[in-house]
Amino acid sequence: MPIADVLIGAVFMTMEATPHLLDRELIAKMRPGSVFVDVSIDQGGCSTTSWPTTILDPVYVDEGVIHFCVPNIPALVPRTATVALSNTLLPYVERIASSGPDALLAEDGPLARGVYTHGGYCLRRRIAEPLSLPLKEVAR
Repeated sequence: MPIADVLIGAVFMTMEATPHLLDRELIAKMRPGSVFVDVSIDQGGCSTTSWPTTILDPVYVDEGVIHFCVPNIPALVPRTATVALSNTLLPYVERIASSGPDALLAEDGPLARGVYTHGGYCLRRRIAEPLSLPLKEVAR
């Protein structure tokens, strides 16, 4: 028995298309008039019923379910998105500025794993090889 009036699909796979985790049959089990928001639409969507819409025509109905599949949702509220992003990133920027990139790369943490290039080298084999970039592997 369907119990959700709103379903938000938010799946992200680094450097890959989003897998379709929700199939048509599952969406069809939702109550008619319920809403599905596919935040993953930027990477292909996480439902087989998803396709990109626009801000001028943001919704469509499939299997009786209202779909909202607008890519780059933060662009709908640019000032608020900028303030939120700035507030989120500032502690990381301060940490990088105070310790420097070499100290950061020596750490084994999420911030160090977020560095993709340094000193003219690409630090990720999955990026460097297909693009023929110079690779420098860093122990993590």
